[in-house]
Amino acid sequence: INPLPEFHTSKYIWPVGYKSRRSYQSFKTPDSKVEYSSEILEGENQKPLFRVTASDAIDEPADGNSATAAWSLILRRVKSMQSGDKIEGEENRIFNAVSGPEYFGLARGIVRKLIQELPRASECENYQFIIFEKVDIPLKRPTKRRKMGLLDTIHSETAETDSNQDKSLSKSTNDDSDKKDDDNDKPKKTKQSTINFGFVSTNGSR
Repeated sequence: INPLPEFHTSKYIWPVGYKSRRSYQSFKTPDSKVEYSSEILEGENQKPLFRVTASDAIDEPADGNSATAAWSLILRRVKSMQSGDKIEGEENRIFNAVSGPEYFGLARGIVRKLIQELPRASECENYQFIIFEKVDIPLKRPTKRRKMGLLDTIHSETAETDSNQDKSLSKSTNDDSDKKDDDNDKPKKTKQSTINFGFVSTNGSR
């Protein structure tokens, strides 16, 4: 960390040697995304130099005196490629629809925490240190949906068939039981039997 005022603000510290990567639209190939490298270098007069380089145009880096200035040049190149306009005096024109610290990754909380913990960071007089607190956030488990396969379908159909058979058997049993109950409710008829003891009547009949 260089503690000079030029290498930090109240919100950010610009460590020389910092480097990050992100994907963004190419200014060489339409409808194509490439990897951009953002880095902080030691510039002239003891000031930081912010450089952004596209992976498909490593010989055309965008340099600026701030993170926003460097990324603004990239966005202007992309816009010019889309519209077909020629770029004239791009170093003097700023595309203001971009946040340099965010595109450099410097605005992320974990990055700011790691940077302010580097050696000599405490010597940056204008920087306002941030107190980070650890918060445990419970993770929600995703609901798993069971996919029914062929075996599950067969089991399901078998279970349904068994259930239908059980219902049919139960109905048949109930019907038989009801029928028996109906029979029990009806008055019973006494069956009369004639018994022949072998005597012969006077008319000769047994």
